[in-house]
Amino acid sequence: MIKTKPYPDITLEFQENPYHKFFVNGRAVKSITHYTGVIDKSGPLMGWQEKLTRTHLLEALKNGSALNEALILAACSLHRVKK
Repeated sequence: MIKTKPYPDITLEFQENPYHKFFVNGRAVKSITHYTGVIDKSGPLMGWQEKLTRTHLLEALKNGSALNEALILAACSLHRVKK
């Protein structure tokens, strides 16, 4: 459990395991996900990843790089690097 005291009268706690739980002055509080529900982010994330890959490949070609396996693999892993 991680405990912080941002103000004299407030104690914040974070319990990582078994589930992420937050407490304010010992009382459990609901998370953002609870209020918004589980939102499918795959569409926007796939678009973001596609744009990263496209931009990287086009920039490399513009700079005279040859299209090869290493360049393609590097472009496809950019989303992990940027994240």
